[in-house]
Amino acid sequence: MQVCLRILTQSKGQGSLTEVQNVLVQFGRAIFGEFLKSHSKLVSSNRGRLGQAGDREPMTVTQPDERIQFRQLKAKNTTEGGDFDMTEELGSGGVETANFMSELQRENEQKIYQLTGYSDPIYAEAIAEVHHYDILLKIVLINRTQKTIQNINCELLTQGNLKVVEKPISLTLRAGASQIIKSSLKVSSTDNGAIYGYLTFDSASGNIPNVININEIQIDFINALMPADCSELEFKKKWADYDWENKVQVHTPIQDLKEYVEHFASTLNIKLMTKITPADQRAGFLVANFYTKSKFQEDCLINMSIEKTSEAPTAPGEPPVVRISGLIRLRAKTEGMALCVGEKCKQMR
Repeated sequence: MQVCLRILTQSKGQGSLTEVQNVLVQFGRAIFGEFLKSHSKLVSSNRGRLGQAGDREPMTVTQPDERIQFRQLKAKNTTEGGDFDMTEELGSGGVETANFMSELQRENEQKIYQLTGYSDPIYAEAIAEVHHYDILLKIVLINRTQKTIQNINCELLTQGNLKVVEKPISLTLRAGASQIIKSSLKVSSTDNGAIYGYLTFDSASGNIPNVININEIQIDFINALMPADCSELEFKKKWADYDWENKVQVHTPIQDLKEYVEHFASTLNIKLMTKITPADQRAGFLVANFYTKSKFQEDCLINMSIEKTSEAPTAPGEPPVVRISGLIRLRAKTEGMALCVGEKCKQMR
């Protein structure tokens, strides 16, 4: 690219060019000439085909005062004060936009909460973004009626170790319009919390405001566990010091001990501390330790004791059914950490 730019900016002609630059110029001219020949043949054949059919090439007409949308140059806060136009935000990026939105949907599908019903005058959805000890709640409000709704307020109440720091602002929505409002909440511990509340807006009479109850939002603060390093001595010391314990039974269709232990560690994104040898697999039982931390730097100790059991075949002539059974014990410094990680272990298969 630099050589080509240097050739284009050469002011003394080809006399001062090197041999490599001369080769580039000659080959470039030859390739460009072949392109022009093929392009001229294609244009002439298309014109002949259109002339025989009597059709005209469609022409796109653009008004001089029409606004041009540059989605890449749009500021991030353009939707805070105005209406939220999903079509304008998505643009016409074709396949790349579709792929980007599909990835974004997969990432946020578990963080989007429907607050009101489709038949309510105001449809509301919330997107919860957990940033360490803060939660940013983005609420999309859509006016489903054919009238302007004035003085819309969103009152949020919390349960657990949550506190509303910034309340949503009141607004007015015209018929069919939509807008995003934001609210900030503070988290004090990893205990699961709940957010609930209601929407209020002026009625037609103006005396008693209309009220719409919103669905409850359950926030899981330990949705992303992280593997961490811990020595055997530290593990034993913490196991003796931590008071909160939780127990979970093992239920899985996997029949191999090592495969289940590795699947358990990779699915929960926790660190396997025990090295599994071929002798452990031949023994028919296995004991393994795991260690993990949350976004709040609260750790959890996991001990798994599993074994292979054989059950009688369901039909004569079939081999016995091999299953893995056992117990998972968890210990943590806080009750919320022990309960949340225990719920994740119950969902494991």
